[in-house]
Amino acid sequence: MAITSLMGDVAMTIKGKMPGQVNIDNKVFQLHYRLTTFLFLGFSILSTTTSLIGHPINCFCRDCEEKGISKEVINTHCWITGTYTLPNKSAVTMRKIGFESHFYGLGTQEPNEYRKYHLYYQWVPFVLFIQGVLFYLPHWMWEINEDGRVHALVHDMRLPNMDKDTLKKKIGNLSMYVNETLGSYDGYYLRFLLCDFLNIVNVFANMFLIDHFINHEFLTYGPRCVRYFQDPSKVDVSPLTFTFPKLTKCEFQLYGVSGTVQNLDALCVLALNILNEKVYLFLWFWLVILSCITCVVFFFRTSLMFVKRFRVPLFQRRAHTLRSQDIKGRGSQHQAPSRAGSTHSAARPPAATMLGVFGTLKSFCKIRDVSNDCPVFRLHYQFTTGLLALFILILTATQFIGNPIDCINDGDISTHIINSYCWIMSTFTMPDAFYRQVGEEVAHPGVGNVGSAWNDDEATKYYTYYQWVVFVLAFMAILCYAPKFIWDAMENNIMGTVVMGLNWGLKTEDEITKKKQTLVDYMLRHIRSHDMYVYRYFFCELLCLVNVIGQMYLMDAFFDGEFFTYGSRLLNFSEMPQEERVDPMVYVFPRLTKCVFHKFGPSGTVTRHDSLCVLALNIVNEKAFIFVWFWYIILATMLSVVLLLRAIMIFVPAVRPSLIHMKNRMVPKDAIEVICKKSSLGDWWLLYMLCFNLDPFVYKDVIAELSKKIETAESNVPQSKSSMV
Repeated sequence: MAITSLMGDVAMTIKGKMPGQVNIDNKVFQLHYRLTTFLFLGFSILSTTTSLIGHPINCFCRDCEEKGISKEVINTHCWITGTYTLPNKSAVTMRKIGFESHFYGLGTQEPNEYRKYHLYYQWVPFVLFIQGVLFYLPHWMWEINEDGRVHALVHDMRLPNMDKDTLKKKIGNLSMYVNETLGSYDGYYLRFLLCDFLNIVNVFANMFLIDHFINHEFLTYGPRCVRYFQDPSKVDVSPLTFTFPKLTKCEFQLYGVSGTVQNLDALCVLALNILNEKVYLFLWFWLVILSCITCVVFFFRTSLMFVKRFRVPLFQRRAHTLRSQDIKGRGSQHQAPSRAGSTHSAARPPAATMLGVFGTLKSFCKIRDVSNDCPVFRLHYQFTTGLLALFILILTATQFIGNPIDCINDGDISTHIINSYCWIMSTFTMPDAFYRQVGEEVAHPGVGNVGSAWNDDEATKYYTYYQWVVFVLAFMAILCYAPKFIWDAMENNIMGTVVMGLNWGLKTEDEITKKKQTLVDYMLRHIRSHDMYVYRYFFCELLCLVNVIGQMYLMDAFFDGEFFTYGSRLLNFSEMPQEERVDPMVYVFPRLTKCVFHKFGPSGTVTRHDSLCVLALNIVNEKAFIFVWFWYIILATMLSVVLLLRAIMIFVPAVRPSLIHMKNRMVPKDAIEVICKKSSLGDWWLLYMLCFNLDPFVYKDVIAELSKKIETAESNVPQSKSSMV
């Protein structure tokens, strides 16, 4: 059901625009934000579907079973700490399967032999999800820049059963608009080309991102696979197996009876890689094809700027296509109602899977028809709130991470009891143990043996945050939505009331004229009375910045002063060798910790039981909070720039007419200057926001009428009264 629902959603999305929807881009552009985005999101969901691949990892360790370590603990440990292969044993000429090695890349490790660590499989769903979001960003940016201009111009002209007189009037209005704005939309086309160029940058950046993600093997992955499929005998190792091994090795260390570190080897079957190898092979070919198509189309559209003779054939070809479609449409016009009715009756029920979550978040992030805020403000209360809600859902999904904690003890205490105790009473590490050699001095990073010469029982770092993560994320999501809630309460739907349905121009001519007159009269009656409106909104934007910075301080306190430097330390340590670096993600979110359980022994004395705990939940926490760290830095920067722009609006009134004129080139700049001289900041802000919400024709008429009446009204008022604020 999950896969069927996914394919249905993808098919509906790839199909194209829905009836009545207006295209503002081209088919190649749509391949990025429709097909490619859903490919990445679909693969992200598939990689977490245990019903398709079973358990992602299964490890076998004979010595572990003899020591009473459960299979679940070994699986969890190897999943979160990573596995490895031995590349020198990957060649058939060096190791024959069944003799010196039972599989490629496995065998007895020789002294100083290089290990190839495989850590990517923990990150696959997150990286695929982020890449899906990245492919949607250029479309989102273009929607903000385009601001529904094409929709406002042609939406009402696409209505069925429109009488010829009405259609003729609307065509005349559109012709008049084209004549008046001819030559003023070069910036419109350049902004589209910029977003199209971002698609090219996005494709190549994603290819290099994947290449870095899977040990610099993605860029050559496709050609190596093609050579292998053509003649397997000429290739020593299948590139599928070399890049995505199905069998790997894993080491597990624990302290023996004498306190020395014991190394235990485990053989792990990575069932997830049977999916990963196919997903990334498909992505390689698709990204190569997409990059070629996008580059060709981009260079062709760029040439249209300089070679004007290419433009006429495009118009002629498009006009011929539209005439053919019009003839077919007239012939089947009588069948349209029955098809429309069948569409509504065949509505699919919503998917009761992870797709339902994405659908809910998508509807939550949908841009409203009437907007009373700016895009950065919406990023704060829509995208950030949805992102935190998504992390909450992932953290509570036990089918993805398994049990949040698994502890190993000497067998005297039930595993269930020790797991519950260590979860609710917290675990700890020894900070000094992070700088000791794993496998010789310590069993795991941060996990020292009690009684060793350098270990101090008091020098411990306790971790209690993991019980609170979901609640803190929920509290942060509420805080992110709070400025929007406050603004809606103070705004009281003034913008929606003032717009009066004039955003799409779907009204009759008489109704539009009456509403335009009502809007002009409202502005004249309430001139210089909207200052509190704009200052309240600016206050809510300032509240957003305070909220982001305050949440960063909150998380820094929550993680014992580790959050502020979390992202920067990760960037500094990411290029260091695996054996030498102290991973900040492991330091802040340790995968293995210690826990001490005390109870009374048979003689009545208190006995101490040391347990080694695997915190599987931290493989999600480390990725969630590194994403939050980078996003909050970006969001705080954008909010700071917005507030700087707001300060310029307040203290430099000369820029206000230019901002409106940049948004709507049809409006004469001198008319806007007349209004700005006779009105206050609040009036200008209301008109500025109306520019985003009103039909361009309607807005032009409103500004022209308002500039005439406001100048006439001011000239008829005595000077003593006109100078009053």
